[in-house]
Amino acid sequence: MSWTNFVFPAVRQPDRKVIAAVLAFAEDVEVKLHSVSFQFQSGAALEAQGETAQSCETLLKALPADDSDIMRSLTVQFLVRAQMVTVNISRDPQQAHDQVTVQLDNLQNLRMPQDLVTEVNRLIVHLKKRLHAVDTRAGVAALLGKETQQNLERRELELQRIEALGRSLAENLAKATSETRLQLEEEYRALRASVEAERQANAERARAQTEERERALDDRQKEARRSPRGH
Repeated sequence: MSWTNFVFPAVRQPDRKVIAAVLAFAEDVEVKLHSVSFQFQSGAALEAQGETAQSCETLLKALPADDSDIMRSLTVQFLVRAQMVTVNISRDPQQAHDQVTVQLDNLQNLRMPQDLVTEVNRLIVHLKKRLHAVDTRAGVAALLGKETQQNLERRELELQRIEALGRSLAENLAKATSETRLQLEEEYRALRASVEAERQANAERARAQTEERERALDDRQKEARRSPRGH
């Protein structure tokens, strides 16, 4: 099992509030920001490092005083056990939400003892809270109807089983023999593949149901247009 990047959508906020949320996050988890770089929609960029990154004062001075929305991306770096973790907040004007990526590539050199897994999870929880992470699953389920919602709920239970298995693997990885570790990893991959296949099947079913409803509505509209006026 290895570290993977974590990605989630976040509520679109004015630039100054995004920076304030990052500073509040750093205070929550008691980490020192190594660097903060801000890229404007125009392509220009500003960066604060070391002590100046702790308050982002130089970045805030460069921004308009109002609730501006001129950010293309904000990249933050900080250390976790002497390894750099990067958080990138990117903004596409064509999208409703910002995208947040927590890059954990530099942690590949570290083992995954439970205390480190817990620490990284804590960082992500606080980051999602401060940046107002968006959970779109409930809205999608409501739009797709009761049957699809039940399928999504079953999938959620399966995902919880996968997460529980992943945590168990992380807890026992240090003391597991090579044979046991390989067996657990194979079970994890097989279970995840099964859940992904079910997710794709559910999505295809939902798409087919939607297309069927659209065809039925289109047929009714065509029939109405063919009916003689006055009847």
